[in-house]
Amino acid sequence: MKKIVSLLAAAALCLVLGTPARAAANDYTFTLETDSTAAVGDTITVKLSLSQSGGGSFDLYAMQDYVRFDTDHFSYVEDSLSVYTVSSEGQEREVFSATPLDYDADGTVERVFVNRAGTSPETLDSGVAVLTFQLRVKAQGTGTLSQGGVEIFRDPTNPFGYTAADASVSIRAAGGNDPLPSIPSGGKSYAVITESSSGGKVSSDRASAVAGTKVTITVTPDNGFALGEVSVVDASGKALDLVSLGNGKYSFTMPAGAVTVKASFAPVSGQSPFEDVKAGDYYYDAVLWAVDKGITTGVSATRFDPNGSCTRAQAVTFLWRAMGSPAPTGTSMSFTDVAADSYYYNAVLWAVENGVTTGTSATTFSPDAPCDRGQIVTFLHRAMKSPAASAQSTFSDVAADAYYAQAVAWAVENGVTTGTGANAFSPAASCSRSQIVTFLYRARNK
Repeated sequence: MKKIVSLLAAAALCLVLGTPARAAANDYTFTLETDSTAAVGDTITVKLSLSQSGGGSFDLYAMQDYVRFDTDHFSYVEDSLSVYTVSSEGQEREVFSATPLDYDADGTVERVFVNRAGTSPETLDSGVAVLTFQLRVKAQGTGTLSQGGVEIFRDPTNPFGYTAADASVSIRAAGGNDPLPSIPSGGKSYAVITESSSGGKVSSDRASAVAGTKVTITVTPDNGFALGEVSVVDASGKALDLVSLGNGKYSFTMPAGAVTVKASFAPVSGQSPFEDVKAGDYYYDAVLWAVDKGITTGVSATRFDPNGSCTRAQAVTFLWRAMGSPAPTGTSMSFTDVAADSYYYNAVLWAVENGVTTGTSATTFSPDAPCDRGQIVTFLHRAMKSPAASAQSTFSDVAADAYYAQAVAWAVENGVTTGTGANAFSPAASCSRSQIVTFLYRARNK
């Protein structure tokens, strides 16, 4: 048995150059189709179709759409997402070149379709399946499917935006006969917007809901992070009551208006938030310290990229933050390659004012150039006011008259570095992210 949910474009807003307007007379209709009942273990097909009201063919330049499913009750069948194709003179081809965002962990199947020619529209027949994929039913209950936020471009400068209602599937136990009662339906549906900060994510079991409907949200911190706060606010900014269901799940009752779900996360003290930084790594404590002090947040919420090289801009910024992010006394920048709105602007100003660096020339800092080991140890030594070492460096690749010789001698004497082995310091080698935070950690905590 199929459940058809028609999404009439006449009820949607047309976004014309950013200004809300009503859709044109020849509106579009979206249809979200799937089984209305299923059993645990079944595989169901989800199909999203697009038609022009009144039928017939129509022209389209591009389209973006997604279908979100309830991850408590469904799992995505890998590689089941299909692309719309047509046959012409015996040859089958894709109507659109597709950029697949495919399945996200929060239960979203999404695809962006862009016309292959780019300068002319594609003629489509009403009822074309623009999104087809499969879900595997994994738990008894009422599973939710939603579709919304679609943008279609009949005119490249005139996108039409739509929001869809929910669909639900009543799921019975494997081998059972009676489906569980479905959630209430009918009435106007309002958007459920989710916003997460770094360190985790928050998802909703539906993208929109009817007033009075119970909505369940799931908060999932990344490794090494814990939930700080979670809230749901209505359009006026009023916080709604949340009921904790345990295991990171909360529920609330949908009001007669859109809501925004927000969650914030904080690092767990003594635990790495990064999957590529593990206990036993020489840089483990240094990375935790750097995150705790706000020196770095990694290259993503879950990756630090310890072996990645650091640019001069990143190295000076890390050093500046390790020193407490002191405000520079002046605002005049002598380097033409350091923009006033760059994230490292104040760090470079401070570094120049305090003799940490003089740049790569009188007018350039070379922020995107890799920072080598000789440079970072020199930056650090100067930031510490160039303390004298009691002996010269004994590394075979550090000449006595090298600009970094005193810095290297001081770093070795104070346990900042022991070199790269075989009586070598490797001053010209790019300094990795793990090495830089380790140098900073040892220098600031010796």
